[in-house]
Amino acid sequence: MISLVSGTVHSLTQDRATILTSGGVGYELSIPASLATSLKVDQTVSIQTWMGVKEDAITLYGFSSSEEKALFLLLMKVSGIGAKIALAAVGTLNTQQLGNAIAMGDIATIQRIPGVGKKVAEKIALELKDKVTPAAATSSAPQPFTGTTSGIPSVFADAVQGLIALGLRREEADSAARRAMADGADSETSIIREVLRQRGHQ
Repeated sequence: MISLVSGTVHSLTQDRATILTSGGVGYELSIPASLATSLKVDQTVSIQTWMGVKEDAITLYGFSSSEEKALFLLLMKVSGIGAKIALAAVGTLNTQQLGNAIAMGDIATIQRIPGVGKKVAEKIALELKDKVTPAAATSSAPQPFTGTTSGIPSVFADAVQGLIALGLRREEADSAARRAMADGADSETSIIREVLRQRGHQ
């Protein structure tokens, strides 16, 4: 799994960026509109990434922060929500706006996401409201999103996805990743490496 890409922006559109690494390798990323507007060709960047693996395609998604990436992955846990809508969500609303809207059941704000109607917005709020926590604030002040969720942390989720891509069933990948973390693995790479090491000794 590729969790971070560092290099120079080689080409850029409203939804894609190609990052050329120092080793001469170019990675094409699908990115949210908000990230696209903040990038410039020839700019040196380090972009958080997540690799989506399907039978007919492998897509690398890029994000402006680990918090944005975590929200993207959390949204994809909602039934019927795929990468396209999840990417549109984090590209339309920043993490504070999106996190607060979900936590507070603000359907109108969630509906600002392209492709999301009232029913889908209600489903997002219903399924994720207990997994996103706004920070404590006074009634007169905005409530910033803390970035914490009660769901699976981003590193764990990435590791599980990587293990699935390597052929493990989701249940196997989940339990194996948990064992690896209990043994001290604390990054996507180290979790996957530890799982493969343990399975090699079975």
